[in-house]
Amino acid sequence: MENGRMLEDLLTDLIYLRKDAGFTPHRFRQASALLGILGDSPTFEEARNRLLSAIYALPSQRGTEILLAALALTGEYKGLSPLKKRREKLAQETGLSTDTIADYETAALNELAVFLISSRYARSALPEGVPMMHDVAIHENVRIVTLVRDRLWQETREYYRTIPLIDGVEYFEVSSDIPARITASSAMVVKSETTANGLKHRFCFAEPLKRGKVAELSFVMQPDGSRDDELILKEETRAFHLPTIAAEMEVLFLGDKPKTIWHYTRLPVFERPGLPKREQMLDMCGGSSVRVRWDDLYGGLYSGIAWCWV
Repeated sequence: MENGRMLEDLLTDLIYLRKDAGFTPHRFRQASALLGILGDSPTFEEARNRLLSAIYALPSQRGTEILLAALALTGEYKGLSPLKKRREKLAQETGLSTDTIADYETAALNELAVFLISSRYARSALPEGVPMMHDVAIHENVRIVTLVRDRLWQETREYYRTIPLIDGVEYFEVSSDIPARITASSAMVVKSETTANGLKHRFCFAEPLKRGKVAELSFVMQPDGSRDDELILKEETRAFHLPTIAAEMEVLFLGDKPKTIWHYTRLPVFERPGLPKREQMLDMCGGSSVRVRWDDLYGGLYSGIAWCWV
C-alpha cells in the first residue's frame, strides 16, 4: 500500500478475492492490502472472521447477502466455482438477474472497502490504544513540503488525499498562526477568516462529497507581507485532528542551514517540539532537505520537524 492509495489497493484485493473459488487461504495470502488491514499476520480463520464481521455490519442487507455469495464465505457457496456459478445460484434464490447482482457487487465492494478502513466493526483489528476513527473522514495520505531560504519562510505546499466516511462533507479546514495567502490548485473556493491566534482557511468543495469518494486537495501557502518578524521558522508542524493513515513532511533549506534538526510525533501542543533524542536526529547528508514519514496519526496531537539555527 504505497503512495497513499490504500482504498484502491484494498478494492483491488477484494475484486481479486471474489474470482474463481473466492476467499481461500491461498488467495487471501496474495491480498497484501487486505492482509494488512485485517491485522498483524492473522491466521486464515481470524481473517475470515474479521471479514465476516465487517460484511455483516454493512448497512445494506442486500449488500451483505451478495458479498457473502461473491466471496464464497457461507456454506452453500463455499467450493462453488467460478464466480459465475455463485451469481447464478444467488439469482435463482433472489429473483435478481446476474447482471443486477454484478452491479450490486460493485457497489457493495466499494462500501466494504471504506468500512474496513474505518475499522467500525465488532472484530476490527484496530490496535489497542488507538481511538475509534472520526465520524467524518480519514486522511489516506498527507504530504507537506516547506521551503526556507536564509532562515526565512518562503512557502509551504500541502497535499491531502481524503476518504469521507459520511455523505455531505462540504469543506476542508486548516489553521495557521502565520499570516499567509493561499493559492489552491483546483477550482475550490477558499475562505479565510482571522482568529485569535492567526488565520483559519476553509476550502469549499464544488459539491458535497459522497461517502467513500476519494477527494484530493492541494494548495500553496506563502507570506502575505504583513509580518516579517514571524517568518523565521523554528519548526514545521501539524496537529492531525482527523485520523491519518500516512503523512510525509519535508523541509528544504536554501542558504543558511540549521545546526540541529530533529523530528517528533504525537506531542500535545505545549510539549512540542521537545528536546531532541539521538533517534530523532535528522541529517541532510550533504544535501539541502530532510524528510520524515509517519503512520497512524490521530487525536489532534502534533507531529513535525524542528531545528535550531545556533
